[in-house]
Amino acid sequence: MIKSRYSTLVIFFFLFSCTYHSREAKEILTKAENLVEAYPDSALALLDSISYPNELSRPLFADYILLTTRAKDKAYKDISKDTLIFQIKDYFLKKRNWEKTVLAEFYSGRVYHSQQEYKKAMHAYLTAETLSAKIQDDNLKGLIQYFIGDLYYNQRFYSEAIDRFKLAYEYYNHSPDNYTRKIATFNVIGNIFLIKTKKDSAFVYYYKALKLAETQNDSYQITITKQNIGAAFLEIGEIKQAKDQFWQTLELTPVNALYRAYLNLANIYEKENQKDSALFCANLSLKLANKENNKTALLSIYSLLSRLEEKNGNYRNAFNYYQQYTNYYTMIQQEKRNTNLQALQKEYDLELMKGVNNRLIIQKQWILLSLFLLLICIIIISFLFYRKNQQNKEALSDAKQVIYQLKEMANDADNSIHPFLVRQFDIVKKVSLLEGYLKEEDKEKGKEILKKVNKIIYEKDSFDWNVLYQAMNKLHKGYLDKIQEAFPNLSELEYKICCLTKSGLNNTEIAILLKSNVNIIQIRKTAIRKKLGIPEHGDIVGFMDGIIQETKKKTV
Repeated sequence: MIKSRYSTLVIFFFLFSCTYHSREAKEILTKAENLVEAYPDSALALLDSISYPNELSRPLFADYILLTTRAKDKAYKDISKDTLIFQIKDYFLKKRNWEKTVLAEFYSGRVYHSQQEYKKAMHAYLTAETLSAKIQDDNLKGLIQYFIGDLYYNQRFYSEAIDRFKLAYEYYNHSPDNYTRKIATFNVIGNIFLIKTKKDSAFVYYYKALKLAETQNDSYQITITKQNIGAAFLEIGEIKQAKDQFWQTLELTPVNALYRAYLNLANIYEKENQKDSALFCANLSLKLANKENNKTALLSIYSLLSRLEEKNGNYRNAFNYYQQYTNYYTMIQQEKRNTNLQALQKEYDLELMKGVNNRLIIQKQWILLSLFLLLICIIIISFLFYRKNQQNKEALSDAKQVIYQLKEMANDADNSIHPFLVRQFDIVKKVSLLEGYLKEEDKEKGKEILKKVNKIIYEKDSFDWNVLYQAMNKLHKGYLDKIQEAFPNLSELEYKICCLTKSGLNNTEIAILLKSNVNIIQIRKTAIRKKLGIPEHGDIVGFMDGIIQETKKKTV
């Protein structure tokens, strides 16, 4: 009893914990969905708080994978190992959830893109583009076009890239809140025109981006765009204009990004061979980058300082800076390896949990199959029991019918053969014995009762056909012998049936005497009619009387 209660409590707490875990995870996924576009880092932190995501239901697990990949991509983290996105896109497609199918297909392309599998990435982007006709999300459609353009850009198909970026802008333009993406699109189109040495077209798009940033009064976007313009001027050799743009960005650049502005200025002064100014800006950039602990920026700064000190003949300082450059390069590579290892470990853990879940699903399927087979067995056993019960009822009914017919035979004084049969069978005594059995035995045991009926009626020496035949033949003045002479082609059983029919016994009585059943007697009579040429349902006795009378006349 205690063990049973303990098992019940364990099952209850297990089900409760699973339900609670799913409900809590669903709330976290909803919050992460709301944060992923604007605050991807916060969305990632929320998603990481879900323990054992592989224990989630299939819908929640699919949402978890999609949101995690989206958040990591928007937070500029490595997603090259996030290959589970390939599996869940098929799940969303099967469920005909077009919004999430397009997202999953698009982020499959982003994963391939990060793996430098450009053909697979393009295929995924183009599939997402085709499926996007089923949704109304212009922002997502714009993103798809943007990254198709980015692929063309990386492969140096500049004309195709520009067409895609312009199409992305058209989608972004449907939403007034998308100005940052429109600015980014203008800037990248400007970069492509600059590469194609179409500087006028390049600056047209740079200034479109700047105008849009200034309209929105977004200092960060203004800074980014002015830095692009400065880099463009630097690329075409217009140092003064480049320097002006970079100095203008200093007033607008947030403190945490000032190191980049000073680094750009340091690079310009290096080109102008103004070593002192270059060193001054580089050291300012180094100080600010150290505060932000931006290893990538520090790597560039130490490389620049090493070059500047080498040009000044300060080889010891140049060596020290180069050593710092090497240290940061090693640190960055180690972090990348650690990130990749963590991603691989997480993917391995997810696959491991998936294997456990698959085994649980298989076990569940086996349980369901076993229950189904058990149900089939119960149905079969029930059917067999029902069939046996019906057979018993039929047997009991047959036994009652035999008793009834025997009583009728005993009570029928009109038929001259019945008194003989009563004596021959000792019917009255046997009927009483049969009725005694029926009262004493369980009605469900009809077959056993029928066996006893047969034993009582047909026990050895209880019925002698020859004696019966002689009695009937004598009663009918040798008529039965005449039947045998007139119809020699009758079988013994058929002959007996004809004799008993002539004696006035009905089919049921004949069946009792011949240890047969009514149906067989009817079938035999049909065969007799065919054999003798009697019409269907014709009178057998009348036909035989006619034949015997004609034979008698011919003899006379």
